[in-house]
Amino acid sequence: MPDWSAGSATIHACPPCRVRTVLETLQDYGLIDSDIASSRTLHLGRRHDSDEIARDSITDLARSLIQKAPEVAFTVYEEPDRHQNGTICFHVPELGLYTAACDVFGNPTFTCADVVDMESVPLGQRQHRLGLPWRRAIDALPTGPVDQQDTFAVEWNRSRGEIIVVEGLECSGDLILARPASTTMAVDAILATDGHRIVENSWTPADDTGNRMRAESYRYPRPTVFDAQIAWWIDDCSDPREAATRLLNLIRDSPSVPVILTDQHGRKFRVNLAAQPGDDVDLLPPASPEPNAAPL
Repeated sequence: MPDWSAGSATIHACPPCRVRTVLETLQDYGLIDSDIASSRTLHLGRRHDSDEIARDSITDLARSLIQKAPEVAFTVYEEPDRHQNGTICFHVPELGLYTAACDVFGNPTFTCADVVDMESVPLGQRQHRLGLPWRRAIDALPTGPVDQQDTFAVEWNRSRGEIIVVEGLECSGDLILARPASTTMAVDAILATDGHRIVENSWTPADDTGNRMRAESYRYPRPTVFDAQIAWWIDDCSDPREAATRLLNLIRDSPSVPVILTDQHGRKFRVNLAAQPGDDVDLLPPASPEPNAAPL
C-alpha cells in the first residue's frame, strides 16, 4: 500500500509553450486532477494542494519540472509528519534549485547548528542559505493565467528528406524544408533554426515502414545559442570536433548561431556555425554548481 503525504505546488512563471508539460507533470505527481490537467490554462501564483502525493517524491517532482520545463519558476513542498521533516524546493531559472527542510506551512526550517554556522559566514552566503534570493525573485513575479500555446502538425518523410510544418509559416502556409535527417533529434535541430520546437514526446510513426513520422510543434524564438545536447545522437560520434563538423553540414542556413555540444561525460564544447570544418572547438567550463551553492 502506498505511503501518502500532503504537499503543495505553486507555479510562478511559465512560458505558454510549457503549459501543457507543466500541467501533465503536476498531474503525474498527484497535485492536480484530470480536469485541471486537460485545460489549456495555468494560473500563475495559484497553490495546488493534495493529501495524496507519494512520500519523499517532492524533490523528484522539482527535478522533473526543471528537466521538462527549465524556464519555469515554482515552489513545491511536502509537509512533515511525526517521523521526518518536510521538504521545500524553490526554483528560479536564474538562481537554480533551492532545497531545505520545512514546516507544515512550507516555511524553511533550520537547526540550532545551522544558525550557529550561518553566523560565521558573510551576509551574502547567509541569505543564500536562507533562500532569500529565491523568495525575493518569486515575490516580484506577476500572477494570473497563462494559456497554452497553439501547436502545429509536423510531418517528416525520412526517405524523401522532407519536413513539413502545416500552416507553419508566419504569413500563413506550410513550412516545407527539404533537409536530409536520420533521426528525430536531427529534425528537432533543423526546425529550431526555423522558429519551431517539437512538443516533448510527440513523435509517433505515421506508417508501418518507419519512413514517415508525425509530431507537434510550437513557435519559439530563433535561438541565439543553440544547445543541441546531442549526447552522441550524430552516429554515436566519439570526437566532438567531428560531431561539430557534422552539425555544421546539417544546419547550413544559420551561420551566426553558436552551437554547444554536450558529450556523454557531461563535457561541453562550443563551435560557431560560421567556422570551417576542422576549426578549433572550445572546451567550456564545468557544469553549474550544486544547488544552494553560495556565489563566489
